[in-house]
Amino acid sequence: MGRTLYLSECKGMKIQRDGPSLWIEMPGKAGRRVPVTLIERVVIIGKVNLDSLVITLFAEHEIPVTFFNRRGEEMAVTYSYNHRFAEHYHRQKIFFLSDHNTERFMNIIRAWRRKLQLNVIGRISKRLKEEYAIKGLRESDYKRIIKFATLLY
Repeated sequence: MGRTLYLSECKGMKIQRDGPSLWIEMPGKAGRRVPVTLIERVVIIGKVNLDSLVITLFAEHEIPVTFFNRRGEEMAVTYSYNHRFAEHYHRQKIFFLSDHNTERFMNIIRAWRRKLQLNVIGRISKRLKEEYAIKGLRESDYKRIIKFATLLY
């Protein structure tokens, strides 16, 4: 099972594709190579300058990328959609054939988002994660927790 790559806004940070890996440079630190095979999903927060080749690298390896603004609000999710990948093409095409299928797909996406949000909360506080896993996590709860956790930044 891969790991989540978190890329947060940092002045002077450069992210480039280097073959089957990412090359990440930050001012005052040694460069770091991250093999894409170790990554399961990517979370990008704030203004992060990426070469388009980095996004296509994620798409080639079917790695979803979630973009958040500085306030922690989800802005977009990207996922590979390529007609050459026959197994994905037919499954993804089904979602657009009827409103019922589209609604089912949106429910899957919401569940995935809640799971991701609980994991983010778990990094802040294990107790909060357990509490919200039991009672349910609303969007307003998540925004409040993220706002409180990022007050110092």
